[in-house]
Amino acid sequence: MNSLLLRFNVGPRLAAAFTVLILLSGFIAFIGYRGLTSARALVDALVHQNMTKIRLSNDMMNANYVIAAELRNVVLPTSNEDNLKFIESIKQARADYAKAHDALYAIPSSPQGIGIRTEIDRLGQPVRDLN
Repeated sequence: MNSLLLRFNVGPRLAAAFTVLILLSGFIAFIGYRGLTSARALVDALVHQNMTKIRLSNDMMNANYVIAAELRNVVLPTSNEDNLKFIESIKQARADYAKAHDALYAIPSSPQGIGIRTEIDRLGQPVRDLN
């Protein structure tokens, strides 16, 4: 190896060494860029999925709020036609809740998340029957 290197002057040896260093640096930069790009895509997917879950949960919470407010209005002394409007609003809120619920449950979940969903549905069923 030394005999091969000694055949060349210092200039070509340094040029070859710097060329190798520049190529290695470029290769390392390319690998880093690809890693950052894939990490960004992964984070974007996670954020999008979490924002979708938050939006659907907020839709469900808003529907619950509307149902509670309209149930209060039904119980208060009002005219029968007002009560029918309140009941219609409750039916619409229940439909909105069911739509958001089905969309949220269509998103894949972990086994622990599935257990939590099952428990929520089990505890929520008696309340839905009362309303």
